[in-house]
Amino acid sequence: MSDNIHVCATLAPIKITQYYRIALVQFWRGQKEPLRPYPLHWALYVETGPGVGNTYEIVGDQSTYTFRMTVDQPLANKEGYRGCCYLGRVSEAKLPRMGAILAKIEVFRNCPIWNSHDWVETALRTLRDSGFPVHSKEEVLHGCLQDEMLWQLEDWPGIEDVVEFVGYQYLECVIYSKSRRLRTEGQE
Repeated sequence: MSDNIHVCATLAPIKITQYYRIALVQFWRGQKEPLRPYPLHWALYVETGPGVGNTYEIVGDQSTYTFRMTVDQPLANKEGYRGCCYLGRVSEAKLPRMGAILAKIEVFRNCPIWNSHDWVETALRTLRDSGFPVHSKEEVLHGCLQDEMLWQLEDWPGIEDVVEFVGYQYLECVIYSKSRRLRTEGQE
């Protein structure tokens, strides 16, 4: 052996950081009567393995809302699933911190205009403010999430008229979303 070659007695293993995508998922919740559906339920989901992940959501109704986190479980209510969009990422090491942050987000009860959409928007702002790489403040605040989730719904098989499906209170959002998408497609 040459004097210029040094052999390492031990090699330290290289730790590769595992990242998971943070998704916003939505679910059908039924309807009060025909053409009067309940708002779709929104939750955050981080797939941690094949077919399993962590779900962060509020559950209950307006008088009983509470935070729920399930860890390394299959996504519940698969028959009600109506699409998702990816909003950021989280490292495996930061999953416990993410859960702890989300568990502390204030939940409002007996407030008719507050629901899982509001909780998710607050959750994303809180995660971003805590250093997690999630969508920008502008995207969360200016209705882009609602817009994207309406497109997910409209693309869902069997949905003919998204306005009828989500209710007329979202008509302005649907019209804006469609006109924006048509403008974008026209520029390509």
